[in-house]
Amino acid sequence: MKLLISTSKGYYVVNNDKSLTPVLVTEDKKSYGISWNKEQVFFCRQFPDHSKILIYDKKLKPVKEIRCNDIMDGHQLYWSEPYLYICNTRFNRIHIWHPVNGFKDFAWNRCGKDRNHINSIWQHDNGDIYFIEHNRHINPSRRSRIKIFDKNLNYKSDIQAGRGAHNVFRRNADLYLCSSNDYSLIKYDCNKKEVIEEINFPDQGILSTEFWLTRGLAYDGNKFYVGLSRWCPREERIKSTNGAIAIVDNQFRLIEYIALPDMGQVYEIRLMDGIDLAHNRIKF
Repeated sequence: MKLLISTSKGYYVVNNDKSLTPVLVTEDKKSYGISWNKEQVFFCRQFPDHSKILIYDKKLKPVKEIRCNDIMDGHQLYWSEPYLYICNTRFNRIHIWHPVNGFKDFAWNRCGKDRNHINSIWQHDNGDIYFIEHNRHINPSRRSRIKIFDKNLNYKSDIQAGRGAHNVFRRNADLYLCSSNDYSLIKYDCNKKEVIEEINFPDQGILSTEFWLTRGLAYDGNKFYVGLSRWCPREERIKSTNGAIAIVDNQFRLIEYIALPDMGQVYEIRLMDGIDLAHNRIKF
């Protein structure tokens, strides 16, 4: 197990011995998405009035920065050749970056404010692209919505699953995602249109004394790696608080818990050794 994670303290490698190696320590900046292609790694970092896409090499050394004045609160990144997809969460749309041709804009609901809290991207082997509408600004009690488009960004369908959802991927008829407002990881059957497995983290032993938001998800085919962040009011989440990573088996049983004390909120997890089925299946 070797993971690349982002927290409100920055970007870190979680090594096989569970020690942390810092890649970029930002402290008071928001550090969100992580993705990569065969040669480079991409990070998204939030500043008060703009974002930056940070490009690193595979030795995790900086190569260049791209300032993005039109992207704010950019959550997940996702590389799908030859594009980098970016959740432009505050402006309720997706930005798509090509290394030569630059940025283009994609929106299915052209609202210039954070109406649906679009936060996650994943692409199926068949080319379909999945985007999550967390829907924080509509009604917190309602389920989130997964919008599905084909590879040419033609709309196909919606799936409603989870509450305050983050981090979606699919295997056969089963959809996996973090249902953050339920402090859980869920397995949703797209044929039955219902949740068929769920692990709720306040119920799990050492975690039971606190509520843990779920954000960040990696999967190697046998184990899920779920990002956990101790619940606190939104205005306090940039400050010091406890994070963790839960390792869960295919039967949705907690195997192990990796504490990340004083690391702030956990935003993203990507698997560095092996194939991450919750990411773009490109080996690090």
